[in-house]
Amino acid sequence: MVLHGWLAHIHPFIDGNGRTARAITNLELIRQGYPSIIIRRNQDRERYINGLRESDYAGDISQLADLVMERFHGAILGLEQAAKIMEGYDPLTQKLRIAQQRKLDVWNRSVELLFQIIRDRLEPLVENAGGKLNARVYRDSLSLDEYVHLCKFESLAKSWAFKLEISVPGLGSVERLAWIGFQSNELRAQVGDQAASPAIYWSKPNPSKFPPWLLASSDAPDAIAMTITPGAGDAWHIIDSQKVRKTVSTTQLAQIVAEGMVKLLSQ
Repeated sequence: MVLHGWLAHIHPFIDGNGRTARAITNLELIRQGYPSIIIRRNQDRERYINGLRESDYAGDISQLADLVMERFHGAILGLEQAAKIMEGYDPLTQKLRIAQQRKLDVWNRSVELLFQIIRDRLEPLVENAGGKLNARVYRDSLSLDEYVHLCKFESLAKSWAFKLEISVPGLGSVERLAWIGFQSNELRAQVGDQAASPAIYWSKPNPSKFPPWLLASSDAPDAIAMTITPGAGDAWHIIDSQKVRKTVSTTQLAQIVAEGMVKLLSQ
């Protein structure tokens, strides 16, 4: 990570500095006996560029380090799955994997739909007050192996779902990051063990910069934990800021989050 950051800072070539830095990073990982990593073009681009910017201008590699460690953990999961496949092909297991992939696809589409409706509800509220909305979704942020591990309630490095930032003159700005983890005990009690799926939580920027994000609970945009069971219809199970368990539609949840962001800004 340090090597990558310094090479990008020196910027010795007219073109290809990023590709060279990533190649050298992977070379060093392989030389130390670790798997290579992939910085994903769509899902990781913004975090990667921001991490390089912080490293270049502030000498802070923490954001870059967080991303590299997450991709490293993903590479380990991939190797574990490849090793299992090498032990022998099982057609029944393969059918189950295909079914899991379908569930993951539904999960990803459900998260993206939620984001789109939140953005549509939040944008006019902010713009009518002369403000701005900056919203970004991280499409297909979970791999199949990560999805399976989260469904087994196993801890993983946080995958980003989407990010919301609103700013209004005279009131300042509020930024919240929605990230994906495994279901909390409270959510599991609400949906039951037979409906295992990932869950969405919130983080807020850390004023001290490291770690870059802190868990947001009482200062989350009203829905502090959210999960949906793929294939079970348009029903999100949430825990609100008053610790009340609810089941709401995607549109209702989007309205709750949009209004919650505005409340945070007005407090």
